[in-house]
Amino acid sequence: MPSYIDRLMTIIPPPKQPLDAGSPSAWRGVEAELRLSLPDDYKQVVTHYGSGQWQEFWFLLNPFTANRFLNLCRQSLPGPEGPSTTLGAERYTREHLGNYPHPIFPEPGGILPWASTDNGGRFFWLTEGSPTRWKTIYYPSRDPDFETYELSCSELLYGAVTGELPVFAEEFGSDYEYGKADAFVPYRLWEDGGEPVT
Repeated sequence: MPSYIDRLMTIIPPPKQPLDAGSPSAWRGVEAELRLSLPDDYKQVVTHYGSGQWQEFWFLLNPFTANRFLNLCRQSLPGPEGPSTTLGAERYTREHLGNYPHPIFPEPGGILPWASTDNGGRFFWLTEGSPTRWKTIYYPSRDPDFETYELSCSELLYGAVTGELPVFAEEFGSDYEYGKADAFVPYRLWEDGGEPVT
């Protein structure tokens, strides 16, 4: 049976020259910086598609993009950037509101961000055990409600773009057309925002 990456690339062809795709040595550098191995299928998605927007609504964080808001490593920083990073904002929430349900990376098994939406939704891996078995925690907004998916990055991505997994059913509505070949748009992601690449 084809992998979810292969199935995804069949319906949504990746760019011929993906932006910010990295290289095997660059991936080794990222994992050394994080002191953590990342899921292989996530690395394959970034390698094949690079930086860009899915379904005109969400982005996979990419450790090779210059856009700090969408850079995996920058958004995972535990240090002085504080609430201006994804994990900084989660720490702020935990410290000020209490009752926070997850450990936060680099704590053992802590959440690590891997995607975000245009309306503030955040996808996190729960980094317990082998990266091939990491669960995904999805916060659709800044309220405390979240969903848990026992799916890999590529499974969740494939399900979202085909509509087999109604992750964004509320945001997209009943008329949305799933599985379009142009559901991924490459973006050149500089510090000051995104520019579509045609």
